[in-house]
Amino acid sequence: MHMKKTIYQRFLTACGGAFISSLALLSVLIQGKLIRTAGGICFWGGLLLEFAALFAAAKQLRKLPAEKRKPYRKMRIGLLSFRKTKAGSAADIVFLLAAVTLIVLLFCKVKAAGAVLPVLTLLYLGFQFHCLCNGRIYRTIKTDVL
Repeated sequence: MHMKKTIYQRFLTACGGAFISSLALLSVLIQGKLIRTAGGICFWGGLLLEFAALFAAAKQLRKLPAEKRKPYRKMRIGLLSFRKTKAGSAADIVFLLAAVTLIVLLFCKVKAAGAVLPVLTLLYLGFQFHCLCNGRIYRTIKTDVL
């Protein structure tokens, strides 16, 4: 049970990093070099936090005995998986709606950053959560393997 809690905490940390990096994209809308620089630092810091937490969770999963690790090995990665969990389905819907909205905005030749950037932020966030919530780590947490 302790291992499941540790892996879940690391997964939530990865989700927090994805959220921070996606919100940092909105700093482009704010005028001022200092705020944009802070936004860039937050973007890359959130991305690094996400990858470090996922790496730590995957390392923890590798410590499982071989018979418990077998179902984990057979799962496809989150990038190639769609609608594997309820949270993954919600992320897929956000991702697809944001992609369609962005295509419509680009087709209509909307050039206002205030209209395009929030949609791009949702697209990025939807993609990140699509990968996280359809991925092996989240699906392993939701099973009774741990």
